[in-house]
Amino acid sequence: MAYYIMPPDRATPAIAPSLARKERGIGTLYAPDGSASSNGIGNNASSALGGSAESENPTVLPEEALARFHFTFLIRHPKYSIPSYMRCTTPPLSEVTGFLNFMPSEAGYAELRRLFDYCRSVATSNAHSSEAVEFCVIDADDLLANPSGVLEAFCHDVGLDYDPQMLKWDTDDDHKQAKEAFEKWKGFHDDAISSRGLEARQKKEAKSPGQDDEEWTIKFGPENAKVIREVVDANMEDYNYLKQFALKL
Repeated sequence: MAYYIMPPDRATPAIAPSLARKERGIGTLYAPDGSASSNGIGNNASSALGGSAESENPTVLPEEALARFHFTFLIRHPKYSIPSYMRCTTPPLSEVTGFLNFMPSEAGYAELRRLFDYCRSVATSNAHSSEAVEFCVIDADDLLANPSGVLEAFCHDVGLDYDPQMLKWDTDDDHKQAKEAFEKWKGFHDDAISSRGLEARQKKEAKSPGQDDEEWTIKFGPENAKVIREVVDANMEDYNYLKQFALKL
């Protein structure tokens, strides 16, 4: 999540000292903008995390590192993602995940939008440069409605050859690899781990906000349902903004 590569509470970002460019001199680092820092303590007074900030870059990673990746922004409607997160932080599942507190800030939509806008601005300004940042957006509902179509479009976007077998993971080796990869996140990905592939999901019947609230109240209680509604509403603007850039078939 973009949330984890940005300083909390919209603090001024600074390049992580371990990723800054090292120059001669023990304990001396030179950030991409040329300003020096000693032992990770930046000379730039505006930096909140010790290194030197890059103009417009909202993360703690230098632009030259970000440019090495083709970013895929996977988004999901908040009315699905927020209750799912709440479920992982309340009993009985919280006893498995170890996440005992629901933190609205971890919704991550605002940070995702900031990173997306940054990638978009860099891609536009460096369109013909080796430092251009490539990216695409996929909506989880689109993927679940048409797995083969969306995955094929994604492969085309990132320069991979599409193979229908990508939608299947039904061998013992596949499941062993998945369990090992998600070991740190017990309880969060059990449905995916126990599945054997991705097939088109039947379209869900649309529910009104009142129906959603009623369902959340039954599942999580009135207090948690109120929190879910507040967090869903707070993140809708960022979700809708990103949604307009989602891959279209």
